[in-house]
Amino acid sequence: MTYSPQSSDRATPHGTISAYTNHGCRCLACATEWRRYMREYRRKNRDELNARRRAVRRARVYAATGEPYDFDELLEAERKRAGLT
Repeated sequence: MTYSPQSSDRATPHGTISAYTNHGCRCLACATEWRRYMREYRRKNRDELNARRRAVRRARVYAATGEPYDFDELLEAERKRAGLT
């Protein structure tokens, strides 16, 4: 792990999520760690993310047709459909 003096009070460790998100470092080590983290996050939360995407698509259809809708209800219905609740 290498360090960079990006913050004024102490060095920023490279190859960490913190360096990528909080300090804006895009070096190879930080970008690689961010990709690994996001890949794992998406794998763990795939069903929830897909349910949210389906609810957003459904909400867009309602918005385009002018029908009233409640996004929270749409999301809850998609979660139930996916077996998350």
